Amino acid sequence: GEKAPLERTELTVHEVVWGAGALPERALRAACRIRYRHREAPALITPLADGRARVEFETPQHGVTPGQAAVFYLDDTVLGGGWIE
Repeated sequence: GEKAPLERTELTVHEVVWGAGALPERALRAACRIRYRHREAPALITPLADGRARVEFETPQHGVTPGQAAVFYLDDTVLGGGWIE
């Protein structure tokens, strides 16, 4: 089959741990890695009140898999991460 139907532009993560220890007050632009060997992809990360966050990628990503970790980066700094729903 074709890869296009497997690509996603958005995902939600739960049990998010933020590097600063505090929930960001607003959405932020950062890079997101959805697997260990996945290239970081630019995304808009929107914190949600219930320990979750919405990740909206600038370009579709292949391999978004529930149960895998999603980690957010700004340059060399880990901003946070959680588990893909």
